[in-house]
Amino acid sequence: MSAVDVWSVALNAGSETLGRLYDILSVEERDRAQRFVTEALRMRFTIARAALRIFLGRYLQADPHSLKFDYSERGKPFIRGSALDFNLSHSADLAIYAFTRGGEIGIDVEKRRDIAHVLDIARRYFAANEYAQLAALPPHLQVDAFFRCWTRKEAYLKATGEGIAAPLDAFEVTLLAGDAPALRHIAGDTAAAKRWDVHHLAPAGEYIGALAAPRRIEIAQQRAVSAEALISGVS
Repeated sequence: MSAVDVWSVALNAGSETLGRLYDILSVEERDRAQRFVTEALRMRFTIARAALRIFLGRYLQADPHSLKFDYSERGKPFIRGSALDFNLSHSADLAIYAFTRGGEIGIDVEKRRDIAHVLDIARRYFAANEYAQLAALPPHLQVDAFFRCWTRKEAYLKATGEGIAAPLDAFEVTLLAGDAPALRHIAGDTAAAKRWDVHHLAPAGEYIGALAAPRRIEIAQQRAVSAEALISGVS
């Protein structure tokens, strides 16, 4: 697979489907599910994690029940011995996934919501030019621009495996609606930034997302699937 497949899954299901998805989880994952304090959170975790196992099972032609995850030093999951790279993100009632054999990828999604003191957050975490562009926008356009910036940064950090360990202001992304999604520079290095592509994602309704992938690895497909449809193909 030299391209990226992107999937989205709504994190809600009926009790029968939820029970079948729960059965796919490992013992450790079931324990994690039970530690969530509300039924809604348990359901979201169960569907998101079982969906990952089902997708991986299909791509790797393996039993989703038996898959074992390893983790990088920064916590990025991988399957030892497999060339398939994958990443996932979830926000509110939606999870999104990306799969490729073309290199390291990262994906992020956020549900759009009003944020108090959005400029204060941007001043603290974003690069100076990103903050200046955001502050120059009319207030009603700032939230969407903020989430475009945030998800692009998170997707890149997840692709590199750095996660929250790297400072968000050490590199710069585009955020204006009229600008193509891209990395502008990485620690001032524009050549390094050009080795990456950033894709804007709009997986559903009020959700804003981003995918970071090595240069010229395009998105092959973007599809949404329900939990019921996922479990229907699992024995």
